[in-house]
Amino acid sequence: MKKNTVAISSSYKKQLSDSYYMSIQMRLDGLSFSVLDPVNNAVLAIGNTDFGVADEMFSHHEEYILKEEIFKGNFKAVLVSIESRSFSMVPKALFEPEHAADILRFIGCRISKDDKVLANEIEMVDSVLVFAVPNFLYYFLQTQYSDVRVMHQTEPIMQAALLKRDTDKKKAVMHTIFTSDGVTIVVVEQNKLKLCNKFKYKEVNDLVYIIMYTLEQMGLNNDSTKIVISGDIEIGDARIELVKRFAHNVSIAKLPDYFSYEVRMPEPVHKYVNLLNLNICV
Repeated sequence: MKKNTVAISSSYKKQLSDSYYMSIQMRLDGLSFSVLDPVNNAVLAIGNTDFGVADEMFSHHEEYILKEEIFKGNFKAVLVSIESRSFSMVPKALFEPEHAADILRFIGCRISKDDKVLANEIEMVDSVLVFAVPNFLYYFLQTQYSDVRVMHQTEPIMQAALLKRDTDKKKAVMHTIFTSDGVTIVVVEQNKLKLCNKFKYKEVNDLVYIIMYTLEQMGLNNDSTKIVISGDIEIGDARIELVKRFAHNVSIAKLPDYFSYEVRMPEPVHKYVNLLNLNICV
């Protein structure tokens, strides 16, 4: 493992774990987790490990969960977001559960008998998010926890973006979340979801093109549209600096202010924003 960081507050009590929420974010190349005390709305623990390599079968993630003591608590709820490359959104009125796998195959995803296809309703946009995860991972989580909710990585992003009321509702917000192999873009305007997609790129110039082209195609004003960056990227990274040269309203995501933090958050804190937003998906 490349890097392992864990911080646990003195307020954390293992015997009270059945009153806590455990949030787990499974990236292809790593895992982050947090523990929230919902009574005090306080983050009591935070952790991250980077595996250094992409693991699409999530075997490293399962091994880490089995090994670390903190995952053995009897939590009130366990929320897991998974970075699955196979996902799509469908209007609820058009969705037929028996054709969920066909939807993913139609857009070019390779779905096999070893995949579990899940469909989660996103009530605020009256749509269903369809995604696939390895069968073994899905049943591993069901076995480990009695109350677990499995989500795609884009769900907490969308939920938080749609719940937040901007001071100027006319301005659009483009949430740009970096992962090990690309960037996820979620656009919300006037509290309506306009876009949710993941893009791959090889060169920094390609990333800038993706962002600027998206602004243009959606008719968004470069000066007023907020571009908020989070995820797996360091402060001062060349990609951020180049985006700032062309986009006019770029900022780095801050920790959600609806939680208090009883641990010192690891740097960079914007890496954990999507993880923490899992807690609003309860």
